[in-house]
Amino acid sequence: MGNKIKKIVLFLILILYSGSVFSDNSSKEIQNEIADNISSEFNECAAYFYITFGAMEKFGDVDTAKRFSNLSDRALGYGIESFMLSGTNEMAKEVSESRFKMNMKRMMKDINSNYSNLSILTKDYGERCMYIMKKPTEMIIEWDRKIYKKYGLTK
Repeated sequence: MGNKIKKIVLFLILILYSGSVFSDNSSKEIQNEIADNISSEFNECAAYFYITFGAMEKFGDVDTAKRFSNLSDRALGYGIESFMLSGTNEMAKEVSESRFKMNMKRMMKDINSNYSNLSILTKDYGERCMYIMKKPTEMIIEWDRKIYKKYGLTK
């Protein structure tokens, strides 16, 4: 596991397992929901980055293609590591890869399998995905607050 991924996972653990204000069972369920949402968002971005990689490669922009390939790999890694925190380590890689493939399929359908239509995905995912890769801890805090608020709780 890369050093940056380790730091993100450690931060995620601290967020999820600190300051719980409810019973252990409901706390664990909420923590799993937070980890699952974080994992899902990373997997969605991994798919977006991978499609962007494909487009850049097709259009001959090798440097940009490589950058997006690396972003896709990192996002997928974050997604797997985040999902592991829900207590299902043995399924984390399989679930994350399945989510990645489902997102890829949906996004390719959205652009009619035509890289020239990449701007459709960029409009929907570009800014958010770049943000969460630059500031993953802020995204983790967002999901933590969002899920706690959903249940009418605060930390």
